[in-house]
Amino acid sequence: MAMQEEAFSAGGGVLGKLFGGLRMTWPKLIVFAVVSGVYCGVINQIPAVHGTSLTDCAVSWELWVVLALIVSANCRTPLESALKCFVFFLISQPLVYLVEIPTLGHFPWEYLNIWMPYIVASVVAGFLAFYMRRQNALGLIITVCAAGCISLMGAHYLGEMIIQGTFPRHLLTILFDAVAAAGVVCVFQKKAIMRTIGITVAFVPAVVMLVYALMTAGAGQLSVVLEPGHTWEIGATANVGEATIETDPNGSQTLSATINQMDAFVVVCDEAGSEVTYEAARLDDGSWELRKK
Repeated sequence: MAMQEEAFSAGGGVLGKLFGGLRMTWPKLIVFAVVSGVYCGVINQIPAVHGTSLTDCAVSWELWVVLALIVSANCRTPLESALKCFVFFLISQPLVYLVEIPTLGHFPWEYLNIWMPYIVASVVAGFLAFYMRRQNALGLIITVCAAGCISLMGAHYLGEMIIQGTFPRHLLTILFDAVAAAGVVCVFQKKAIMRTIGITVAFVPAVVMLVYALMTAGAGQLSVVLEPGHTWEIGATANVGEATIETDPNGSQTLSATINQMDAFVVVCDEAGSEVTYEAARLDDGSWELRKK
């Protein structure tokens, strides 16, 4: 039995055109995916904008969530939404990295592997996204999940900007995430009470995440002299902005690390392959140190 078609309309104006006012045919979908992937790949190769809002689309998912919702809102059945969201990501994400080959000199499989689970999951996400248009509890829950994903990324960048002092590098992304998260709820939910509940709940995890990040913020730059008699190199790190090892004229080596959170650590390896872990430790007087684990 064929699924009954169900059109969606967000009203008039630009939003109405984007969310429900387009008929997302397969040719339009392919063009949409190609343009999105090529733009992201090209902008990510411009050194002057690295680490800013312009390249955040190559790192985090908020813009991609909005683009997927545009695809879903212009579909007529859950199956169409699922398939077209999947194809959108199947085309756009590899294209991001194909565009980067001339600069990198190779295909960055390690990054595509990170995004591959999201590409596969887009089938289910696209199917569920279709039901965001429903004016009931199910529609509200799915809408809140989508808006919450967007608001969480905004909280991440806001915390980074406050803790690491990166203002205003991600300011546009933070503003976009705040507007997009609230906008998604307002576009798909028509009742005032549903919008109020949706926006409130969607921002709660973001506020909790931001408060936690600020409360557990690290100590900034810490240093420790490494054990002599070895040649040490940086291994793994976690919650560390940057880690370096400097060698003085006497051969003594010093590990320096920018600590972003209290559970940060750095693993150093010597020439024999032995590993030593240094973790950030907060002392009773409130100061911090890098301590051998």
